[in-house]
Amino acid sequence: MWEIDSTPAPVGQALPALETQASGEANFYRKLAFSAYKPSEPDARAITASGFSVGRREQITRLLQLRYGGPCHTDDGEVWLECLLPYIVESTTILGRSPQIDGLKWAYTHVPEFVRSHGGDRVAQLIEAAISRRDEAAVMQAGGPRGYVKWLPTADELRAALRPTRAEAQQADLRGWRVIDPALPEEKREAKRRHMEKKRRAEGVQPMASRTKTKGDIRLAECLGISLATLKRRRKTGSLSDLIAQKVQAGLAGEPNPCAPYLMDKAVHIFGSRSASANDDAEMARSA
Repeated sequence: MWEIDSTPAPVGQALPALETQASGEANFYRKLAFSAYKPSEPDARAITASGFSVGRREQITRLLQLRYGGPCHTDDGEVWLECLLPYIVESTTILGRSPQIDGLKWAYTHVPEFVRSHGGDRVAQLIEAAISRRDEAAVMQAGGPRGYVKWLPTADELRAALRPTRAEAQQADLRGWRVIDPALPEEKREAKRRHMEKKRRAEGVQPMASRTKTKGDIRLAECLGISLATLKRRRKTGSLSDLIAQKVQAGLAGEPNPCAPYLMDKAVHIFGSRSASANDDAEMARSA
């Protein structure tokens, strides 16, 4: 399946300089990790099946780069490898790639201090340990649903090992992660309210002020004995105020109408504003 090509790395792809006591062993693993191997092309089903593992691998990488501003140069490299290597093993197994080569590449790129102090042999041992755990889980869960093997780190295990915060989860886009400082119940309710409001705006729902206005229009339409559509149509044509005046006059003439006080207030508001506007226009005309 694998064709290991000894062609040197392309120009601009510098190999990490590692100075260890076992220089021969270090050079061996470095050449293995950055060799130009040519894996077989995966099919669409394999790409879909590996999506979760590939995504979780990218999330852990983003979290590491965010926390350290680049590669990890502390002594935490083994913690990161123990969390990430299972996803590399899972994804490469599905895609038909080499977990040893992909794991070594990731280690040399993102945890160089760990490789410098422990050597590539230690990274290879961690990879083999992850492969062994998966094989053991596959044997124990033989005959499971659709052949799925449950052995990857859980969300609780990742939280205990990497201790991500809410700020880091948001900046690194860690979807589905559990953080060490979860939101309080009131914060969750507020976040849900903002989310639903944003969703309603995106779907074209009017803001609360407009909905309150619509509620008032519904009551006015009921008092006038017309539908809401007719009320809006009359308002657009300018004949709504005439209808309100007719209903008010009928109420003054003794026609029973339980909505007479409400219609009177509407009439005062409409015709009062009209008379005030007319007085302003007359005053402007006289001053001119």
